[in-house]
Amino acid sequence: MTRCWAVPPPTACNFESWATENDGTCQYAEVGYECDESPCTTDADGDGICASVDIDDLDPYICFDGDEDGCDDCASGDYNPAQDGLDSDGDGYCDTGDLCSDMTADNYDDPANLPCRGECDTAPIFQSIRTGTPASSPWSSDGLALVGDSVGTMLYVSPEDHIATSLQLTGLNGSPDTTLSLPLSPDHGIVPGFYSAVVVNNEGCAGVALAPNGSSYGQTPISLTLIMSYQQCCGACGIFDVDRDTICDDQDNCINKAALNFDDPANEPCEY
Repeated sequence: MTRCWAVPPPTACNFESWATENDGTCQYAEVGYECDESPCTTDADGDGICASVDIDDLDPYICFDGDEDGCDDCASGDYNPAQDGLDSDGDGYCDTGDLCSDMTADNYDDPANLPCRGECDTAPIFQSIRTGTPASSPWSSDGLALVGDSVGTMLYVSPEDHIATSLQLTGLNGSPDTTLSLPLSPDHGIVPGFYSAVVVNNEGCAGVALAPNGSSYGQTPISLTLIMSYQQCCGACGIFDVDRDTICDDQDNCINKAALNFDDPANEPCEY
């Protein structure tokens, strides 16, 4: 049903509790008067709005939003709809109720008041990346990562458009560059090393930290650090490989990295 409907508490004089949608016909009491046009009997906060229709009659900065612009009409300290809040993009919606106040967006002044649209408004949300399973050795490409990501959501936009489809790892300090499909396969494999990680969707938009109101428009792409480690123990015995030559310490004839042959696979006694 379509009639005047106001979010609780209902402050419109013609509020109908059975209504399911606001048709724009809500009527509010005049300053200093009740809904029946009689003078206020109580106005404890002195904002000019009677207690019977004031959301909070103890706070002069709160009464109701009669012009339905997303801002309380008493935001200035008394009833004044013309000064109830900042409208930085001049679209008629107060910033606190405006789903898009970025004037570089395609729809910043759209009366439909939808989240900002524009380039890369569907960029995925990149939350985390870490080592899931260490590589078996310093040179093995069998390390597994765990990626945490999520997506925004907007009307008339397919959820699939928001999804990250690839993980791009830029190697640092000599680590190799790697690109993997998302979601990661169970055996995707990463060489141990230090990486700068970025997730990207099908539109080529890099992941961001937030998607205000479901849109990633205007958000700065982010990269996260991945340190892919490798196993330092030999099997389940708990014996370490302190010199990282892939020979377990209980079988290694030279574990002093100061020796000339500490990482020699021939496994001879230390030579200095």
